[in-house]
Amino acid sequence: MLSLPVYRSLQGRIKWLPAVTYGEFAENSSGLPCPRRDKLGLLVWGEMPAPYIYDEEVCQNITAEWQRLVIQHYNHPSLMAWVPVNESWGVDQLTQPQHADDPRLVHYMVMLYHLTKSLDPTRLVVGNDGWHQAETDIVAIHDYTQDADDLGRKYAAFKQDRHSRAFTHGHQILLSGYRYQGQPIMITEYGGVNAFAEWDTLALLTITRGLRLRLSTLEPPDTER
Repeated sequence: MLSLPVYRSLQGRIKWLPAVTYGEFAENSSGLPCPRRDKLGLLVWGEMPAPYIYDEEVCQNITAEWQRLVIQHYNHPSLMAWVPVNESWGVDQLTQPQHADDPRLVHYMVMLYHLTKSLDPTRLVVGNDGWHQAETDIVAIHDYTQDADDLGRKYAAFKQDRHSRAFTHGHQILLSGYRYQGQPIMITEYGGVNAFAEWDTLALLTITRGLRLRLSTLEPPDTER
């Protein structure tokens, strides 16, 4: 339940969201009420908050809570995709060479992918937004370089080897053992802009549109990707 001041604050935020996004954003912290998103025509990725480290208790708790979340929200037309894992949160051992071979980590991600599909087969599921992807409907890449040419070079290297560590973070986008199967490829986080309360909306719009312009210089994916 939202208090009236909080709801009014959110009302102000959502007025400029369509102008500074592509009409779509990840729902990991916005707190926007679902009916309001539906009426605005925003497309939302429903994302699961998570701890960093995997263990059996995390598996049990996240699995139970994720099922409740999907069932609670799957009738909202604003939801276009589910993201049970983001940037390996909850399986952070994948970033640690001494633990990366633990088979439970990938089994956990693949289980969440198929569990989500079993509850809502109508929507896309991003297995691990950003990197370390196994089963996924979108190959989702995060990279915060400020140079569009640099991003283009990294993407070209990724096209040559889908299991390379071409991007700034140094992680594989697709895990070894999982081949690219023609999924859409999206750069789902980029740029690195922070919006502070003292910034006016015009400044935020100017910065965001500048990033769009710079990214538009990248060669669009061909049919082979």
